[in-house]
Amino acid sequence: MHADISSLLSGRREKIIAAEIRGLRELHAPHYEDIDLNELQLRAIRVVEFFLASLTAGPASFVEYLQSVAQERFREGFFLEEIQSALNILGEEVWKIVAEEAPVDNRVEYLGQVSSTIGAAKDQLAQIYTEKFRRAESRAAALQGQLDQLFVGTVSGPDIDDGV
Repeated sequence: MHADISSLLSGRREKIIAAEIRGLRELHAPHYEDIDLNELQLRAIRVVEFFLASLTAGPASFVEYLQSVAQERFREGFFLEEIQSALNILGEEVWKIVAEEAPVDNRVEYLGQVSSTIGAAKDQLAQIYTEKFRRAESRAAALQGQLDQLFVGTVSGPDIDDGV
């Protein structure tokens, strides 16, 4: 029987989700240790579902989903390494399944598809985080410049009505 990659991995959905949850808990990353188990399960289910859907829809759908995740996780204070690790866990479990269960003639193709999809998602995450940090550093520098000007007396501070 020669199942395509989507069928193969969809049939292992629960195993992949369980591996993702277990891996994130064992990671000992600050934000994954503190997250409620139910929330972690929901997030693991979503990432696996979007990944599995991308196997037929194309990697762009997974990358697009991860763009929104990156924005949300950045606001929550997650480190890039934490999110990248979550993708590594997903990739490792999927690779293991493909290597053990995919038809020999299809393994290289399937592993390439997995690698390119997860690789594109990691690249997008890195780009988003790099841009967010660049903006934050720029804003911090501008604020520092304003503060410096305030202390040397080249600008006046804000008008404060202290009720006197």
